[in-house]
Amino acid sequence: MADDNESSSSFSIGETAQEKGLSYVPKCYMIPPSQRPSLKSEFANVTVVDLAGMNNDNPLQRSIIIHDISKACRRNGFFQVTNHGISQVILDGALSAGFGFFELPTEDREKFMSNDVYKPVGYGTGLKDGADKVQFWRVFLKSMIGLNCGLKIHWTTGSSVGLEILDVQDNEWRAVQDLHGTLQVLVGDHLEVLSNGLYKTVVHRVTLNSHKTRISIASLHSLGMDEKMKTAEELVDNEHPKRYKESSFLDFLKFLDENDIGQGSSFLMTLKNN
Repeated sequence: MADDNESSSSFSIGETAQEKGLSYVPKCYMIPPSQRPSLKSEFANVTVVDLAGMNNDNPLQRSIIIHDISKACRRNGFFQVTNHGISQVILDGALSAGFGFFELPTEDREKFMSNDVYKPVGYGTGLKDGADKVQFWRVFLKSMIGLNCGLKIHWTTGSSVGLEILDVQDNEWRAVQDLHGTLQVLVGDHLEVLSNGLYKTVVHRVTLNSHKTRISIASLHSLGMDEKMKTAEELVDNEHPKRYKESSFLDFLKFLDENDIGQGSSFLMTLKNN
């Protein structure tokens, strides 16, 4: 029988309910009904950009690619790229290493367990184990060496649909169809700050698949840990006032350490000027 008083602190960091031998879903893992994904999710209309044209001397083709990327960033902050220059061997090897880590015995994985968001490497079941009101029923291995929250690139197994993005046109969630060999590019908070709101931070989530295991590798790109991201001066004038305060990735980590993003806390909202 489920214990209604059971909390996420009942689990050691990185320990899943399955490993604890439970036959029910603990309350700390239950997402409120209003936040649960719809089973009727439609595929999103996602821009797929072929980067091959960026390597030739045709200025017209390069300008078309740049325009397509800009349009996607303005619409919902998300697009996919092909011919990105990363070989399939490297992508498959990275995924294989990820699967290999999660298949290790619990005692081996425990060596990397930590609640400290400032550590460069960590492993756990949620963003802040023991503190988030709703724990994620998943595990992750985190690497944050020289990372920032500007632009995020995802690589997944491609065998299961799980990523969903929020369509800002009608405020509906739509599934992203995995295309073999593509990278998924997500605009982050700092790129929205840099563009003074022209480019949109993508609102996204990942849903569970009861038939297949899903693994994602995220690579974040922006400035250094202590460098401040601020709005480009060229995008500020009397008709377009500065909309955001400057911030660094260190500021973002502090926000993660002090807030529960599982309950809707938004770092970007703290940066908006009144």
